[in-house]
Amino acid sequence: KVRGNFDDHQMRLIAVAGMGQVPNGSFEIDVNNDGIPDGWTRHLYPGGIGSFDAGHFVHGSRSYRFTHPGGVGNGGGVLTSDFIETDPFTRKTLYFILWSHAPTMRNIVRISYYDGLRRHLAHQDVYNSTANPGAPAYFSRTFVPHGDARFMRIHLIGGHPDVNVAGNTFFDGVFLGSIPYWGRIRRNFTIPEHGTGATSAVDAGGAFLNFEFNTNIQIVDFHFWAEVRTDSAGTTAFQRFRIGHLLTNEVSTISSTFVVNEFRFPPFFLSDLIMESTPRIFQQLATSSHAWWARGRKLDPFAGFEYIHALP
Repeated sequence: KVRGNFDDHQMRLIAVAGMGQVPNGSFEIDVNNDGIPDGWTRHLYPGGIGSFDAGHFVHGSRSYRFTHPGGVGNGGGVLTSDFIETDPFTRKTLYFILWSHAPTMRNIVRISYYDGLRRHLAHQDVYNSTANPGAPAYFSRTFVPHGDARFMRIHLIGGHPDVNVAGNTFFDGVFLGSIPYWGRIRRNFTIPEHGTGATSAVDAGGAFLNFEFNTNIQIVDFHFWAEVRTDSAGTTAFQRFRIGHLLTNEVSTISSTFVVNEFRFPPFFLSDLIMESTPRIFQQLATSSHAWWARGRKLDPFAGFEYIHALP
């Protein structure tokens, strides 16, 4: 009883320990012994099992495990955090530990945004993969909340039913960090569909960027979403973007329908771009076979970039 009282007291402190904290992010506390971490709710897919695991853990003394039993339509489950206070003026980083004994399971870490009345606005996946680490791996995913967000929730999805793979997925050590903005400016841009049959990356369409100079802002964090496809399934299409010599991450797909991906430039100094009166961003495409083209475009009207304050 004494231990239970202390755990309950600790849970209550964690739940109110400042804005933006993840209550019980290491899943150590379960005062009512219902098998669900306090501060979280659980949903199980058909056939799914969710439980604490004191034999596999990295942070604290246990992790949380979802088991996908296999079979079409079956899955593991979802842990959803309580509402976490947030705002659209801080750039946040979600830290978490994840691994799977069946690495090709579908695992997702999703963030949902809510307004001041806790009405759902939108969600985004900061992790969505069927190529998961087989041993504990530490992830950090940076994001900017929805412009009208006042609350958010974190969803840990282990063994999504859209992939029929039996196995276990483990989550541990879920935490949030925040960096305040000195300023933020969004500018949308579009690049119509272009294609290429080149097997090495070539420029395929571009757009001018109207950056606004702000003496309080020195470092730019620029990320956005774009689409890529191949003319023939089985042939790989590659897509990335460049500004001058700066390159984003590269993505690939064998899908013959457009696939949306996130692109991010490494943080760079705004002064590097001010030297150009109208800096331009170029899409780069490549294909694995001359016989079939890669095609890409950037049409998302919500895409943009964020200026991040200079680190000391």
